[in-house]
This record gives sequence, C-alpha cells and structure tokens, in this order.
Amino acid sequence: MQTAIIQSINIGKIKKLNHANGSVQSGIFKNPIKDVISITQSGIEGDQQADLKAHGGPDKVVCVYPSEHNNWWLEEFGITFVAGSAGENFTSYGLTEQKVCIGDQYKIGSAILEVSQPRQPCYKLAARHGNKAIAKQVQQAGKTGFYFRCIESGKSQAGDKILLVNRPNPEFTIELANHLMHIDKMNIQLMQEFIKLETLSESWKKYFNKRIKTSTIDSDNYIVDPPEN
Repeated sequence: MQTAIIQSINIGKIKKLNHANGSVQSGIFKNPIKDVISITQSGIEGDQQADLKAHGGPDKVVCVYPSEHNNWWLEEFGITFVAGSAGENFTSYGLTEQKVCIGDQYKIGSAILEVSQPRQPCYKLAARHGNKAIAKQVQQAGKTGFYFRCIESGKSQAGDKILLVNRPNPEFTIELANHLMHIDKMNIQLMQEFIKLETLSESWKKYFNKRIKTSTIDSDNYIVDPPEN
C-alpha cells in the first residue's frame, strides 16, 4: 500500500468573497507553497482565517482535503480541482474519510497532529466555485475532508509522509461522523457514543448534545442561502 503523503501545503490571506446575497471576508483562497512551515496550537505560519467562530481555534488548526476526490468534483460539477480548491491547508493522498478516525494522531514532518472532526462545508465553498448546491452535495456525499489539532508543534512541508502513531478510536471514522451529522441525524445511541470521545471537537460535542436533549435538528439552509449583507 502506498504511503500517505502531504501533496501540497496551502496558505492564504483574507480576501473579499462574493456570494449570492452579497460579499464576505474569507480566508478560503489558499495557494500552494514549497517552503517549510511551522505548525503550532495557534495555527499555520502565514495562514489567515476571517471567521474565527467557524474556522481556526485549537480544534481546527489544519484543514485537510483528500486529492482522491478530484475526479468526483470533475464528474459532479465539471470543476478541475487543484491544491487549495477546497480552501484546505493540506492536500493529502492516502487519508480519505473512510480511513481516518477521530483521535488519530499522525506525525507529519516534526509535528504531531490529531484528528478532531470532519470539516463542515458552507456557502463559502459554494461561492468560491460559483454553484450554490456544492456545499450541500459535498456534505451528502461525505467528501468533506477533516481537521487536525496540533499536539506537538513542528515543521512540515509538501512531500512529507503522513505516519500514524496512535489510533484510540478505530470504529469512529470521519465517514461515520459525517453520516451521523448529515444523514442519520437522530441516531441517539450513536451520538451518545461519539460525545464520550475525549478527542472529538467541542463544537461537535455541543451539536450532538443539543440534538439529544432537544430532539431537534438545526436548519442548515445557511449553507445554500448565505446571509444577506
């Protein structure tokens, strides 16, 4: 089996993003770099996020997107995907949602990174590619990518191997988490199992706890119809 690798590291500055109902400042525009970069609990050297409630923070230091999905994007939307097209920091090969588990720890360069949650694509991903339906379809297909938190600061660069060093929750894949969040939304038993995971992000624990306590599901219309401004 081929070793998993980081094909590209992508960073970007905050820019104006036009969407269906106006515009917003966003850090979704990421471009590949060849430099060695530093990764800490605070983020990636040189990278910016505009909406710190939805992006960044200790549970979402690095956004990862699998290059295995490139053909799906071309077939589904006619979009030729290149590194950074999903606004991801790491374009990976060998780490699909089916293979990655909540709490997995990987050594990448000299950094140790831990999987915290799936990515939740929103209207900004759709706006970047000019198709309002994209975010919803990515969610439903489970081709979301995922986030790392930083356990040990270090340096990484494109071409680094992705080496699994710990897997405490082998049954709790990113694929299963996506299915629970977006498809099987009221599976109480499974949500109760997920919120027991110490390594699941605080925001996802909050989502699942609310569903369990209220038996309601928050609307996700915002990912299709962005706020007016």
